[in-house]
Amino acid sequence: MEAIKSGINSAVVEGLNNKIRTAFRRSYGFKAQKYRDTIIYLVAGGLSLPTIS
Repeated sequence: MEAIKSGINSAVVEGLNNKIRTAFRRSYGFKAQKYRDTIIYLVAGGLSLPTIS
């Protein structure tokens, strides 16, 4: 019942987990943990970055 109220189910959580795992693999080789964390925020955070037009 709580999943219906909140609109979050296991599919949403698993999708986000998969995005984080992919970002973790993409950041392999970076020397600092903050770079890995930045990649995860960019991929899973839904940020919109400004583009140069």
